[in-house]
Amino acid sequence: MVALHLRVPMRGEATGWYWIAVGADFAEVTRINRAVRQKGPLAFLERTRHYWTLWATKEHEGCSGLPPVVSLVYRRSLLIARTKIDNGGAIIASGDFDIARAARDT
Repeated sequence: MVALHLRVPMRGEATGWYWIAVGADFAEVTRINRAVRQKGPLAFLERTRHYWTLWATKEHEGCSGLPPVVSLVYRRSLLIARTKIDNGGAIIASGDFDIARAARDT
């Protein structure tokens, strides 16, 4: 178990970072952890944001005639659909498990 200790001033706020490094072996996990510690978590969050922004807009040129609100909904729907599809194109059966508890759905 890892503890995260933050000193928060009265009526203030603080930010704490926690990440999990996953790899094929210990050397890969160590490399990932070292990279996050050197560059900082914000660099990786920003890189991820840029990646998905580019991914969602790469086909957007053909939709340039759409009103901005329609374009935004289209790009958002692409991102939502991508969360339900694996890298091979298979549809993931369930992206969450809370329905099993809430509605007793199996």
